[in-house]
Amino acid sequence: MTTFPWRDSARPVRFYIVDARLLAPAALWIFWPTWTTTALLVILVVLFRLAETRGYRLTAALRSLRVRLAGRAGGIDPRRIRRFTDFG
Repeated sequence: MTTFPWRDSARPVRFYIVDARLLAPAALWIFWPTWTTTALLVILVVLFRLAETRGYRLTAALRSLRVRLAGRAGGIDPRRIRRFTDFG
């Protein structure tokens, strides 16, 4: 039986139940354990879990947050739209 090593390559990397991207704030908390870093780490864990329970992956949640903060891109300026001309 052949196993394909790339079949799990699209899955998010996890450290137990949390996303592996939380390891950077966790390392900060390990080397600088203050109430501020503790609160930051707990808030990040809760926010990431909430996003995942709503069906977002971390990258999709960050993209959605960026769209909400920046707003949607506007369309083409109506004065710059080129009209098609039929010469036939």
